[in-house]
Amino acid sequence: MEITIKVNTSQDIAALEKLVQALKASTETAVTAAQEPVNPTPVFMNPVPGAVTNPGPAVNTGSAPWTNQPFTAPVETLPTTTPGYTIEDLAKAASLLAGAGKRDQILALMNSFGVGMLTELPKEHFGAFAVKLRELGAKI
Repeated sequence: MEITIKVNTSQDIAALEKLVQALKASTETAVTAAQEPVNPTPVFMNPVPGAVTNPGPAVNTGSAPWTNQPFTAPVETLPTTTPGYTIEDLAKAASLLAGAGKRDQILALMNSFGVGMLTELPKEHFGAFAVKLRELGAKI
């Protein structure tokens, strides 16, 4: 994935540096920032020319206690392995397809894998066979 960001001001650079630091903390991956180290003081962006640069100290409205902890966004964990299929999973999917009038395509698929019966299919080919079943319309 590639992201292009145009930076126009030193405030933009500081904001991007904070974003990089937050991502680094939340994902615990090595992210190398090409800019100077992040300034620990808050940066206020001026959306309107002439607006107040620093509005003063923040005020707690009482709705939640303040903390000095950095914001960390939740990180969704993605599977790192392919799903495992059993012979029963493949047989059920193939059976449903055969019942839907695709018996000849199932036989041709098994033939393309060099087997006459599904039970002869080696386990290392289960994933590829499942992909081909999906291409025929199986929900597996």
